[in-house]
Amino acid sequence: MNNQTPHLRRAYFSCHMKDDEKTIKTIEKRQFKRQYTNNECEYLGVILSLVSAKKTIKELTDHIELNTDSMLVVKQISGEYKVKADNLKVYYRKLKTILKNYPCKVNLNWMSRNIISKELGH
Repeated sequence: MNNQTPHLRRAYFSCHMKDDEKTIKTIEKRQFKRQYTNNECEYLGVILSLVSAKKTIKELTDHIELNTDSMLVVKQISGEYKVKADNLKVYYRKLKTILKNYPCKVNLNWMSRNIISKELGH
């Protein structure tokens, strides 16, 4: 194994939403059969959260705040970092397309894993 070989792992995904009353509910959980790199998992988490939110939100909203602990995804989507890894380019393009065509504005924010865990009560 050389330094360029990514470590693959089983991907888990969960999406949680906070309503106007600040009540957090889990809207989707999933374990994938295929293995992914850590950064692929980060992109998949954001992509699937947007897909889940779109299916869940019944009323029109003017924006969504999507918090992720992936600074890489946030900085690549904002254009601050370039996407250099070939395996991430497909996820980057998919996420950019989703954001462009999303029915409302999406603010993609970085939040530390510790803060997210506290928000979820872990």
